[in-house]
Amino acid sequence: MKLRIAELEEAYSVMSRICAGGGASLETENLRGQGSMGGDSFALTGVDWTGWKGRIDLEHVTVAGHSFGGVTAIDAGRRPDQFPWAKQIILYDIWRFALQIHPRLNSVQMHLHLYSKPLSPPEKAIQGQISATPLLCVNSEAFMYWNENYQAPVEICNEVQEAGSPSWLLTIRRTAHLTQTDLSLIFRNATSELLKRTASPARAIDLSVAASLEFLLRMLPTALSDQLADFFQGRGILAAEIDHHASSDRQPDPKNTAMRLQIKKEVLIRLKGGVRKQQDANRETLLEPPSDEIWTHVKPREGER
Repeated sequence: MKLRIAELEEAYSVMSRICAGGGASLETENLRGQGSMGGDSFALTGVDWTGWKGRIDLEHVTVAGHSFGGVTAIDAGRRPDQFPWAKQIILYDIWRFALQIHPRLNSVQMHLHLYSKPLSPPEKAIQGQISATPLLCVNSEAFMYWNENYQAPVEICNEVQEAGSPSWLLTIRRTAHLTQTDLSLIFRNATSELLKRTASPARAIDLSVAASLEFLLRMLPTALSDQLADFFQGRGILAAEIDHHASSDRQPDPKNTAMRLQIKKEVLIRLKGGVRKQQDANRETLLEPPSDEIWTHVKPREGER
């Protein structure tokens, strides 16, 4: 976790230098040029750094992460003195084994866990409440069925709301953990067969992005949200009502929990789903009802954002 936090600090430092007009100096310091390990022939050469000067908002930064990256984002939200610029947080399928929830203390202690064994003693855990940072959590359906993991974002969302800020927890249906990554686009057939996801990977990512943009439309200052509204007006995802009767039709056997879904009558479902995937990929509105694509588990109370 210390390494992840250090990476956040370094990334912000680099973006600050670029915004201040120091991009050219970064180009000379870059260690990933041709001939370097992990480098390429282009690296940062040929970039017009003057076009970036003064163009980055460094005061209203969104910290987002997938899986363990989501834990890093939460940790950043817990450190308002260290990261005062982290104004909103987005979590994609947060990985619960890096969090330990303590309901009695109403706090989340940060642990590094591997198969439930702590890598560091509990007394060294970072303690304290999450700051009042607006939060969006987007889960895959496979992770939703992992009850122990599912409780983590629920607790975090509730804690954020108790601190006076809005939070949402959504599940994109028919998806697995890797659906929120580009692997599902690159290896469509493999991830579909192995993970038993039946949602179009392009559609699933589109819904994650759309939910995130709607969140930013609500959370960013007016000057920034107006710029965003010039090309995205929202799809009503965050306005959907809480679904208290989420189906368990695709809940897998316990041995496959979190790894894959279960598909009943798989051949028939896949034959019907092929046509639907093509339709889903380019749809700019939610299905009616929205619960056919997204389940809403937590949202702000009436009258809040």
